[in-house]
Amino acid sequence: MARRSAGLVLIAFFVFPSMVLGFTEFIVGGNDGWKAGVVDYSAWASGYTFSAGDVLVFNYWDTTEYNVVVATGSDTFDKCVSTPNLGFYDTGHDVLTLTDAGNYYFFCDEHCEYGEMKFMITVS
Repeated sequence: MARRSAGLVLIAFFVFPSMVLGFTEFIVGGNDGWKAGVVDYSAWASGYTFSAGDVLVFNYWDTTEYNVVVATGSDTFDKCVSTPNLGFYDTGHDVLTLTDAGNYYFFCDEHCEYGEMKFMITVS
């Protein structure tokens, strides 16, 4: 019986890691992903509560047109300044862990100046 329980725990860990480890995984933009002109990302983010340890997943298909910049603060975010930054990602499937409480600022370097593909969240 103990062997069966241990096996079920391992299956749960690999199939539902967020439930076992206590974090939530958010797919930025939901089914539409990280794409210009499709999602109001500020509105998307306002519908959720984020906690330290949660994970944001940015999915996009064109790595030459899209990327994810983690801005150093509100000033660089507001001005769409990509350097310096806290992170620059362009894999098409970027998984970012929200490690600490505070404000986080995200944008796409190519689309930020048009007011698209940028949002800020507060992590508790």
